[in-house]
Amino acid sequence: MAHAPDQPDQQALLLQINEVGGFLVFTGPSITIGPVGSPSRPDLAVLVDPSLPVLKVCRCQDDYLAYGQGQSTPILLSNGQKLALSQKAFFWFGLPNSASCTAVLTPVGLRLPRCDVQAVILAPREILIGPTKGHHIRTTHLDRTLTLLIRDGMIWAAKGPIPFGSSPLTERATPLAMDQPVQVPPLVLVISHWKPEV
Repeated sequence: MAHAPDQPDQQALLLQINEVGGFLVFTGPSITIGPVGSPSRPDLAVLVDPSLPVLKVCRCQDDYLAYGQGQSTPILLSNGQKLALSQKAFFWFGLPNSASCTAVLTPVGLRLPRCDVQAVILAPREILIGPTKGHHIRTTHLDRTLTLLIRDGMIWAAKGPIPFGSSPLTERATPLAMDQPVQVPPLVLVISHWKPEV
């Protein structure tokens, strides 16, 4: 069973970046995805045929597994694979960076709860923002990596990579307040809590 978005180990966040777009971020070990109005009340409700089944995506260490409704044997997801609710409504599953277990779900043939949201990010530890294919969020507005770190229910921003255990996080990164525009030149970020409207 997926954790409810308001539990400590599962946050559902809306990340908005000026001139880049909006992204839904889930930090927990699993989420459910299904139609708006489904009696299962999925963590991520999408605008598709209401008769379509609910999917569950689980992270197990660095792997992602997908379960269909009533399916006991999971599918091991790989980079570039389809995560389908139907033939015409699916997500492209992406693992852009081999050093990170953060995954990106890009919708095709379905609409997310907000029209300004481009993708869903499954982020247990970090989100990498920058200009190359190895970034979870790509933007030409940056010429090097901006790292968003998820620690103890907070989001921290740092330019460049953050080696684990190298120094206290407070010396390397800046905490981002919820619902407040934060300038990380040249970008402006706003992070807020998000709850499904189902």
